[in-house]
Amino acid sequence: MRLLKPLFLLFFLTSLSLELFSQNSSVSPDALKIESIQILGTNKTKEAVIWNLMELSPGDWTDYAKIRRDEESLRNSGYFRSVEIKALPGNHKGTLILEVLIKEKNYPTPDLGVNYGDEGWESYVGLNADNFFGYGNQIRSSYIFYGQKRDGLDLRITAPNVWGKAGYFGMNIYDYNEKIHFQVEDSLYLQKIDRDGFEVFIGRQSQRKSKYFFMFQAEYVEPDTLIDGSEDVNDEVNLDYFEGRVKSSILNEIREDGKLQKNIAIGLTLLQDERNSRIFPTEGYRLKGNITVSSEFLGSNFDYVRMFFDTRFYQKFYKNNTFAFRGSGGWINEDSPFFKKFYLDGINYVRGFPNGGIAPISGGSKFLLFNSEVRLPLPFGKFPKHWVTLIGFFDAGKITRDVEEFEELGLTAGYGFGTRIWIPFLEEIIAVDVGFPINDKIRSEEETTKISKASITFSLGFKF
Repeated sequence: MRLLKPLFLLFFLTSLSLELFSQNSSVSPDALKIESIQILGTNKTKEAVIWNLMELSPGDWTDYAKIRRDEESLRNSGYFRSVEIKALPGNHKGTLILEVLIKEKNYPTPDLGVNYGDEGWESYVGLNADNFFGYGNQIRSSYIFYGQKRDGLDLRITAPNVWGKAGYFGMNIYDYNEKIHFQVEDSLYLQKIDRDGFEVFIGRQSQRKSKYFFMFQAEYVEPDTLIDGSEDVNDEVNLDYFEGRVKSSILNEIREDGKLQKNIAIGLTLLQDERNSRIFPTEGYRLKGNITVSSEFLGSNFDYVRMFFDTRFYQKFYKNNTFAFRGSGGWINEDSPFFKKFYLDGINYVRGFPNGGIAPISGGSKFLLFNSEVRLPLPFGKFPKHWVTLIGFFDAGKITRDVEEFEELGLTAGYGFGTRIWIPFLEEIIAVDVGFPINDKIRSEEETTKISKASITFSLGFKF
């Protein structure tokens, strides 16, 4: 906790200072006055949706950088197939006319995410309607399958322009089947539960760059099956899942004979996104912080506080080569439910180790994770319309179920190389990484993680 508090403070102070700096930036000496803005190519999209995504208005002073920022804001919304803003000479000296050329999406787009590692497949598949009926609303439905941990359905509805330009409303409805392997003394168990509920998000945003919203969550947690892996008849317990993994006994296991329980939580999320591109960022940063509280005072059967932060920075060097860095961390009560703990899986883990391999089997209560990449687009002259990016990476992190143990534990690290392939019709990136572990032990002689000479992961929908 001593380490996370200053990190959270640094996150919020950095976000505040960058926001104040951007608000007080001076007008470029090369700026011209906007005579008019013409929006062309739209059939279903309401003009108010486009104005909400732009900072510039007729009568403003502008320059090339500000025009490009608005172009990226429109492109990053995901509403359109393509966006281009042209600057034409105005009818008066020192003025210009902006033409906003839009090509709309006329059909829902597939939403795919696939990750394959030592623990098997993790995936989600769904459909996105990013500009529903032209009002800027988003509807996303998906089926998820997270290997040994979760499968289920969810439906997310977002209305980013409600209550005027800055309003934000969202709702997520879900039905998940969760399962967790854990160990008590010499016995191995598999606990299954059903989770179904909803989340509501209400907040404020500014051109999709800065956003804050409050969250309310209500769900039912119903024990399904508790399987004793020591009995030969129970083949569902994946004994290979325990091999070489950190031994862990779940602290608040939900037994098969347990009653239906409620989880009611409230939360606050802050987001500042100043990347120059959603897909191929080469400059800028993205900061996100979140805190969630569940308590008996709210009518919940669970009592926990969960904090999480994620920072990303991008710096271009030598043409369009990029250095990318991400630092993230989190903390939650040790006696919190396993489905709220941290696992460092998917793309959020130390490459070179099995997917989730450095985490305790029943999840961690505290973690830090650092990912860094050098990205080289090929061919060099085609950026950002290139198809292939070569990368080299170095990752480090640590996670424990015991908060006190966290201070004593060193970092686990891995390095490697990979490639990113852009698939235009899916608007997704295929990532293939080959990682090599640096540390061969992360805790003690009795508690070690699985180690292999190399770890290969494949993912579709890479988002770092």
